Amino acid sequence: LPKFEAVPDIVSAGLDTVGVRFPSHPVAKRIIELCKFPLAAPSANLSGRPSPTTAHHVMHDLEGRISFIVDGGSSDFGLESTVLDTTSSPPMILRPGAITASMLRPYIPGIQVYGQSSRNMVLEDRPPTPGMKYKHYAPSASVVSFKPGSELEERVQRFLSEHKGKKFVRLCIQYRPEYNNVENHYLSRKADLLEVARNLFSGLREADLRLPDYILAEEVNEDDEGLAIMNRLGKASSLRL
Repeated sequence: LPKFEAVPDIVSAGLDTVGVRFPSHPVAKRIIELCKFPLAAPSANLSGRPSPTTAHHVMHDLEGRISFIVDGGSSDFGLESTVLDTTSSPPMILRPGAITASMLRPYIPGIQVYGQSSRNMVLEDRPPTPGMKYKHYAPSASVVSFKPGSELEERVQRFLSEHKGKKFVRLCIQYRPEYNNVENHYLSRKADLLEVARNLFSGLREADLRLPDYILAEEVNEDDEGLAIMNRLGKASSLRL
């Protein structure tokens, strides 16, 4: 939304717009109610790292930097909220999330999605919302994404052969043939996109704990429901096969 003068510049990173978030979690809503004033707060993660979805993740990233954690349980959707820019005409989704374009279209018929594809996101020095810079949400290991299919499976096999001796962990979204010397971590065993979204960041973190050289991540269709997943995976990946 457009920022009024009463909103300090530090809240909006010096931009003339400010993001207003409406949490659905009862604990967050109760804290705001007790405060009796709007709260300004950054996300509970280090810039560039996979976002936390549990209090344990927050402690891992920020121990020694914060005084305490309010633990409301693991996040329901698993990916950050949808960010909608109402200052553009028509309004535009800057960051896809649980509230999709098709959900908003009955209320905003001409709604647009920024870049429309995670592969077309531009690198901005001062992006209008967090997470729009290309390299983001990345674990320590290099993430290599691929869309399963006969031709691409051959590319994966070739990539594995070219990097023989390296350690791999694969993020799976449904049962597929095993790769030799590749550890599997399932985000979903039935290609359930809600389950994949809920488990993506925790999966990247858990894969990273196995200290691989590369994390192989299966892609999903970049349609309405899969757009948020591919947006995050695209910015976490250093290579797409």
